[in-house]
Amino acid sequence: MTRHASLIPRDDPQSPAGSGRDVGRHERFLSACAGARRRAHFRKIRPSIMLRLGSILTLAIAIPAGLHAKEASRIVEGKVGQDLRIGLFGSVRPDCRPERTPPVRIVKPPIHGTIIVGTGQTQIPETSTTCGGATFTVLAIFFRPATDFEGEDQTVLEFESGSDDKPVQIVTLVIRR
Repeated sequence: MTRHASLIPRDDPQSPAGSGRDVGRHERFLSACAGARRRAHFRKIRPSIMLRLGSILTLAIAIPAGLHAKEASRIVEGKVGQDLRIGLFGSVRPDCRPERTPPVRIVKPPIHGTIIVGTGQTQIPETSTTCGGATFTVLAIFFRPATDFEGEDQTVLEFESGSDDKPVQIVTLVIRR
């Protein structure tokens, strides 16, 4: 049985830590279902109607959950006074033709430095089984820390994916001596 995150109470051991879900909403939902079960005569309702109701409830739960952006968190480490590479972003089609570089939006800039965005070329290693040696354009994103900054900073990047959900990367930037 699939468990939807929106229906899992926070004290459930399978619930994501700190999910921030409204436990009261979950309890109200369960009590409303229990009350409806006492009032309704399910034996008198045709099975096809029950199937339709179940499908509608499943869609009502699944659609809002699918509209949220996909988030990924990661940590990137570097040294004081040096630019830190956040990443190179690009992709190649299965027929080895490059795709366009993804548009990126800086949702939350870092506090202790600046983001540098540019384009460059990269090559797939010759040893790769697919597209070995292919060269394609990538979007290069770097973090330039403020002078003598040492510690942690954070930035949030959002990528256009051509669909409603936009992948989001939360990048923790760690600068050490």
